[in-house]
Amino acid sequence: MHQATLNLELSAADAVEATHTFGRIGFELGWDHAHHGLVPPPGLLLPDTPICQGWMAGKAVFGGRTLAAGRSVRQWLALRLQAWRQGVSFEDQQVTAHYLGQIHAERCPVLRQPLGGAANSLLAGEVARLNSRAGYAAGNLATLSHQAAQAQRKCSVFHGFGLRGGVAVRRAIRSALQQFIQRPSAAARRVVEPGKTVAQARRVGQQAGCGG
Repeated sequence: MHQATLNLELSAADAVEATHTFGRIGFELGWDHAHHGLVPPPGLLLPDTPICQGWMAGKAVFGGRTLAAGRSVRQWLALRLQAWRQGVSFEDQQVTAHYLGQIHAERCPVLRQPLGGAANSLLAGEVARLNSRAGYAAGNLATLSHQAAQAQRKCSVFHGFGLRGGVAVRRAIRSALQQFIQRPSAAARRVVEPGKTVAQARRVGQQAGCGG
């Protein structure tokens, strides 16, 4: 068998597997919405879609015997939907409703202001991936204000680090992101790129006036 033929067969197999995984996750999302007495977004309830199939099957099984759906549960389902739509991995064994409750914050760790307000307002709280190159996993998520989360998605300071970087790195990240929000063009030149050492990250933080 020629290498080109083998590669095509492997690619086809990968595509089938990816389609199967996409459908399975969608079905589970619909099922879990029904289990908690919730309805998925209307645009995802088209006939014969995985989410619609899972939701209909769940409604048939659970009926009115549903589980409570507090803030953390709704956030957990919304985050899973977001990951599914983006095609980004979601570690469902790590990122549970309970875990999201644990990382809930009353104040934005970047702006240091109380979180609240309507969805998508500047200080509305949202769970963001600290390293946008990685998936939704414990250690890579934090509750930020909507404004900080928007800046984070544009600021490469986060790309090399997660929450495991240590206090000095987290301080450098926070300080650089604060500057990015206030002066995007200047902050963009001071961000910590992937591969930088903790010592270099610490120096960035010290230069920005965030301490050692």
